[in-house]
Amino acid sequence: MLHFGRVRGSPPQDEGKAFTGQYYLRVESLTKIGDEEKETWKRSNILDFFIETPPPPKPVITQISPSDQYPGRTVIVQGNNFVPGKETDLVWEPLDFPTPTGMALAARATVRSTTELSVNLPLLVLPGRYAMRVHIAGVGISDSFIYAIKAPKYRVVFTKLKCIDETNPEWVGSDEIVTVLGCRCR
Repeated sequence: MLHFGRVRGSPPQDEGKAFTGQYYLRVESLTKIGDEEKETWKRSNILDFFIETPPPPKPVITQISPSDQYPGRTVIVQGNNFVPGKETDLVWEPLDFPTPTGMALAARATVRSTTELSVNLPLLVLPGRYAMRVHIAGVGISDSFIYAIKAPKYRVVFTKLKCIDETNPEWVGSDEIVTVLGCRCR
């Protein structure tokens, strides 16, 4: 005969289901003692064991939108097992240029749901391919997802156009024409 049950003080359980907590196991067997015809129950020692809460599943990245992005812009990470309310980061390791061992970059993610994050890429990220991972504090880190960061685009805008005539020996100041350039990041 097998006896199985919760140790006192453990939370209650539904019939036929085991929950986290401390349990005991005891085996009783019917044995003959000597040559006598009498049978008796013999009890084993009690074995205590614990059922622990399984760890939460690690995050999974299925897609990052758009398919590539410029520094300073927002990306949407889609996947599974994101945990609202938990500290979450997007961590990336460069693949196209050498870095010191173990070097990785990270940015705080906003958890929109259990399947979506949004992350602002820092302005000072070099263009190239990166192994992106989602790290959730106390839960784990996802497998890598290869993602490309584009080189920033610049557009030159002329705000004024003047020339300086330095061939004139009497030239003293800037009352002549000067060229001024400005640039705007796109």
